[in-house]
Amino acid sequence: MNLVFLKSKKIFICISIVLIFSVFFAIFYYKNKINGNNINIESKEDIIAYVKNINQYKANIQVTVYSNKNENNYEIYQEVTKEKSIQIVNKPKNIEKLTIEQAGNTVTIKNTKLNLEKIYKNYIEYFSNLLFLDSFSKELEVEKTDIDIKESSIILKLEHKQDSTYRKYSELELDKKTMKPIKLEVKDKNQKTIICILYTDIEIN
Repeated sequence: MNLVFLKSKKIFICISIVLIFSVFFAIFYYKNKINGNNINIESKEDIIAYVKNINQYKANIQVTVYSNKNENNYEIYQEVTKEKSIQIVNKPKNIEKLTIEQAGNTVTIKNTKLNLEKIYKNYIEYFSNLLFLDSFSKELEVEKTDIDIKESSIILKLEHKQDSTYRKYSELELDKKTMKPIKLEVKDKNQKTIICILYTDIEIN
């Protein structure tokens, strides 16, 4: 009986050691996978490639535009597909339901409440609209990009080549677990935020 008991005890101890080792290995592997240069997206290059492919999505955003004297707040719905992009203002009340739609080289601005509709052809300024996530994604192709990997988020930082006082830097923050955008900031040459976009809800296609 004693021999059987000792043998069983040894087997139990061996199994326990294997289990403990497995748990520690799993924790170590998970931490390195999330906190190191890997994130299942396995490198910084993969992070950039992932963001470059965010070109179709639906999002509810909160936008704050800062100026020298005040700040303006907006709540906007965005939808971007291969065929078109659309923005619908939900707040403030005085421009509620203002809709801006871009398809091809045409931009249409309309508001059914005000019986307003204007169409612009080849409206270049709109095609580099700072509020759109895919505009940031396209700029990854040409701009210098730095990546800062934090405990719970990843921040991509762009320095724009063109010499602009009001738009010198852009920063996109991603949730590390979901890889969904959290915040997009546009900054001037003094690193002062001029536009801050919070993604309250986003669905990436």
